[in-house]
Amino acid sequence: FCTGLPVDVVYNPQRNPYLDAMVQRRREVLPCGFVPRKMALRKLFRSLKQGRSVGLLVDYRVDDGMLVPFFGEDAKTTPAAAWLAVKTRRSIVPVQVERVSAAHPARRPRFRITFHAPIRPDSSPQDEASRIVLLTREINRRVEAFVAAHPDQWWCTKRRWPKQAMKQRG
Repeated sequence: FCTGLPVDVVYNPQRNPYLDAMVQRRREVLPCGFVPRKMALRKLFRSLKQGRSVGLLVDYRVDDGMLVPFFGEDAKTTPAAAWLAVKTRRSIVPVQVERVSAAHPARRPRFRITFHAPIRPDSSPQDEASRIVLLTREINRRVEAFVAAHPDQWWCTKRRWPKQAMKQRG
């Protein structure tokens, strides 16, 4: 948003179509395109081919994700960002959003957006699947660092780890 580069971001449509339409109307003022989560990879691939940037949330569980270490426990993780980077030979730029002022009814909260050093896909493994796994692990390591530095800034709305791992950890 703040770089002036054209960007398309993935969003999860609301189940209620009226609520979804209302949310989308509010988003119209934002300088980006919105891609519904369903069938997003194909659309994002096309966006990258057109020279646009893409935005994905990577710190949430996806039911069909791969198990990748996250804070020492295997967690369902989306390989989508890594897949796109490997397929298009592009780097991933981690973006961190932090709230810098408390929510207050009379004021809008303020946020700091930090663009971190790019993560480049590793070309050493011969097979594409291994490159995707390595890159997904590195993405999780970066998210771990963000969360560890400011755990109060992370809001996990879905259980990231398998139930058995959560029971064992208490």
